[in-house]
Amino acid sequence: MANVGYINKEVAKMYGIPYSELTPEQKKILHEDSVRRAKLIKEREEAVLKNNLKAFENEAKMEKVLASIYASCQKEILASVTETIAKVKKAGGDWSYANQSALTRSRGLFEQIGEQIKALGQKEQITFRQGLSNIYTDQFLRQVYDLGQSITVKANFNRLNPDLIQKTLDYPWSGAMFSDRLWQDKERLGRNLRAGLTQSMILGEGIPQITDRINKGIDTARYNAERVARTETKRVTYCAHDDVYKDTGVEELKYRCANGGDSRTCQYCRADNGKVFKRGEEPTLPRHPNCRCVYIPVVSDTFEDNELNELTGSVRGAENYEKWREAEAKKQEEVKPVEKVNTKTVEKELKENPTPVQEQIKLTDYPQVFYATKPEAKNTQALLDYMNSKTSVDPNVVALYTKMDKLCDGLSDEVVLKVTHGEHRVKRSWNRNFEYVFDVGIPKINPNYIGTYDTNLHEEMHFLDMLITVKDNKDKLPSKMFSQSYKPLVEAFDKATPVIGDKAKKLFEDFAKECDIIYKEKQEAFDIQHEKLKEQYRSGVIDWKKYNSLFKKLQKEVNEEADNKRRALFGGGVSGLQDIYDAVSKGTFRDTGQVTYGHGSAYYTDRRRTNPNCSESLANYASLCVGHPELIDILAEDYPEIVTALRGCVEAMLKEVPK
Repeated sequence: MANVGYINKEVAKMYGIPYSELTPEQKKILHEDSVRRAKLIKEREEAVLKNNLKAFENEAKMEKVLASIYASCQKEILASVTETIAKVKKAGGDWSYANQSALTRSRGLFEQIGEQIKALGQKEQITFRQGLSNIYTDQFLRQVYDLGQSITVKANFNRLNPDLIQKTLDYPWSGAMFSDRLWQDKERLGRNLRAGLTQSMILGEGIPQITDRINKGIDTARYNAERVARTETKRVTYCAHDDVYKDTGVEELKYRCANGGDSRTCQYCRADNGKVFKRGEEPTLPRHPNCRCVYIPVVSDTFEDNELNELTGSVRGAENYEKWREAEAKKQEEVKPVEKVNTKTVEKELKENPTPVQEQIKLTDYPQVFYATKPEAKNTQALLDYMNSKTSVDPNVVALYTKMDKLCDGLSDEVVLKVTHGEHRVKRSWNRNFEYVFDVGIPKINPNYIGTYDTNLHEEMHFLDMLITVKDNKDKLPSKMFSQSYKPLVEAFDKATPVIGDKAKKLFEDFAKECDIIYKEKQEAFDIQHEKLKEQYRSGVIDWKKYNSLFKKLQKEVNEEADNKRRALFGGGVSGLQDIYDAVSKGTFRDTGQVTYGHGSAYYTDRRRTNPNCSESLANYASLCVGHPELIDILAEDYPEIVTALRGCVEAMLKEVPK
């Protein structure tokens, strides 16, 4: 390693002199210097490893709190079951499938268990947020202190701002936030307990067997929560260390397995043990559940000015970590200390704040089909991250998206939900198996094109628009859209006079010019690729079938990219705004070229459709409210009654959601 920084003066005299020519005294000095440096490197590695262990010691305290919370829930559920059985027996019944309705009727057993599991989940969320915040803060400060023993550290203590820490905690490092994983597991626990207790009724089991079923379900959920705690502890520790390395300018990191790469270590971690990575290119931690690996910062093995006490050989050894942190805490008064996590603080927090979970859309607010596979979960999470980063001008719009999964509960068992990425539409049809398929066609999220977010929101609002009407259908099948029969909205469109105001007109004209430029660029690119394709066909490299297939593929790719670029113009959303204006004109604006985007008159005059201008405008209104509120202002200038009616429609839809 390069010798830079502070060097003992006696050692400096010896640099450049062959070792064989050094005097015994000089060799002794050189040896002592190398020993000091080796000691420094070893101490640095040991300090990071100790910090890593400290993180898991703090995590163990979280596990104790979790164990207490789960044990309490376990007792409450068993008490509810015992009480219900006693009531039924008193009425002359027994614990059997024949008495299922009596055992589970409204405000009955299953609903009680659901409320108890919900309370468990809320306490669990508080425990995790307090515990992980504490771990991040502690690990950040420990790394600052330990690195500061050998190099100059300029740490950004603003990172300890509670809001910034919460953003770190909420980052979906593996497709989902930890809060989503926990809520998903609580839902799974509820389903398993309902299924287990129903089976218990069928078998006519007694209290010992019922207790065993409940204990197994709760114990499994607790184990899963503890595993998430350990895994998230590693992630938060990695983030805290990485933030310090970033501030400090550390450029290289050495991979270290917690167990030294022994038989308990997985093959991937063992293979990388001891490897040095450039910071930013290292494998992200954790690499798997229960991962405990860590990165050791690779920094200069020499001392900087005033860091070496040549009499004692110590490095800034006058203070320990606890005293240093106490001093730093006084200097950083704006950094609020994280409250120690224990059962009492969790109960207090829950009492003061009955809904502790942040008001953000979670994966579990959507039907499972939206996150059943890793690709779908990643796509949906990207959309939710986008929505959670925005402030909607109509909060009810976001609230409605959070009710999607709840609304799906009202669907008939015959309905099969699908999410596809071909055509962008919501389609209903019967398949060959006599199943009613509800297909939500949305684009894959591309962070480079904001239009992919807008189209997702647009189609999902169509989906919600249909779901709202299911409860009014005796077959529990979606047959129409709520907005198309919402009287104030229908009347607002009927009374509106098609007009494009000055602001909208200027925006649409500029938009059209930019669209023309994109079209010409893409057409030129298409012509070049098409010519190459034709040359391959003429020379016999490909046959007609292959040529035709590649031609269609090329045409589709060019058109899609051009559309994505147009939808992203001026920050996005203009295409959705134009669609609303076109809906007011019933397609005339699109037919006459006054807007680039819209459905055209053929769509709006189709007798098979009822008030499609209402449903299309609602879907566009939703996406604009979330991502482009400034465009709602332009719409309101020309059509204030329609904006008011759209807002009222969303509010009315929310009221239709079952409690």
